[in-house]
Amino acid sequence: MRSLMRIWIAGCAVALMALPLLLVDPGGAPAAQPHGLTVPAQVSASNWSVVPNAVSTAPAPFTGQLSCVTAAFCMKVGGPLILSPSYQAQTWNGTTWGPLLTLPTVTGATSTPTLTDVSCVTTAFCVAVGGAPFSGGTSPLIEQWNGTSWSVVLVNAATTTSAILTGVSCLSVSWCMAGGIGSPGPITEQWNGSSWTMASLPLPTGATAANPIGLSCGAPTSCMLVGQMSVSGNNQPLAEFWNGSGWTSTTVPLAAGSTGFFMAVSCAGLTFCAAVGTNTQGGNAINLAETWSGSAWNPSVTPSPATSSNTLYGISCFSATSCAAVGTAPNSGGTATVSQALTYDGQSWHIVAPPTRLARRTPFLPAFRA
Repeated sequence: MRSLMRIWIAGCAVALMALPLLLVDPGGAPAAQPHGLTVPAQVSASNWSVVPNAVSTAPAPFTGQLSCVTAAFCMKVGGPLILSPSYQAQTWNGTTWGPLLTLPTVTGATSTPTLTDVSCVTTAFCVAVGGAPFSGGTSPLIEQWNGTSWSVVLVNAATTTSAILTGVSCLSVSWCMAGGIGSPGPITEQWNGSSWTMASLPLPTGATAANPIGLSCGAPTSCMLVGQMSVSGNNQPLAEFWNGSGWTSTTVPLAAGSTGFFMAVSCAGLTFCAAVGTNTQGGNAINLAETWSGSAWNPSVTPSPATSSNTLYGISCFSATSCAAVGTAPNSGGTATVSQALTYDGQSWHIVAPPTRLARRTPFLPAFRA
């Protein structure tokens, strides 16, 4: 399990905080979001407020992945794969985080499972994905929330290989897509309302390894699976597109001689996605953000608050003209890692200042999506 979770990314230094924060945007003109959540048509620095996270008694801070159905219901689980996710879940009621939820025992698992992502379409239907270790390897793990409790719906205790799901996107109670790391290439699981079907994807041409990290679907015929792949020993962005019947590798343009990878993606509708991560140019890691038009990736001039060690970990797009992304960067003196936030207006990216709180510790915003 641990060998599977070691994604070696050059130049990426991650600092975990003791008290994770949630940034909330409560105002603005409403616009419909695919899962029914009412969100602002545009996000801006003035809309953000900070909400202290409930701190668990677990050995590691609970910096997890979020999915919100309404302003009064969000589900948080585990955390992104690159941050050694935990086996925890918690709900938000619009005012406070509740106590940790009881998660099911995975029969036969040799150690604690992990949850890497979650997607909710109602307060009574969420899907969480991850992995569970067994004596023969690591099995993809899928769990479902019914409004009161979590249950295991897919795991293979007899597995003889190692695979883990790293992203999930549900559009209804009868349609979900999940993706993750298999051997040798990516894997996907599709839900049709009654059963899950697994598919194995070939490695992209020229790649010797591929590690999906994020997944988003704008429609049942439009999904994007993103992450990192190794080409000639260098990190390159991975981006696999689902058209409703099959997956296709897409080409992500980077500056000549540079390397990079995607950490997250958000799709709004059939022809728009935005993916974020980091791009290393001349030894300096700067923010990476690109948009998908339905047929090609379009590189964007992406501002970075520091000259190096910038990474965007999460993104949520409400439409093709309104996205927000979060991540980390060094402070002005280079003495600590602090949070960063960017917004996209359909034309360009803009740095916005997230609220300052708990300055004595490192704010860390790894995940952000509706």
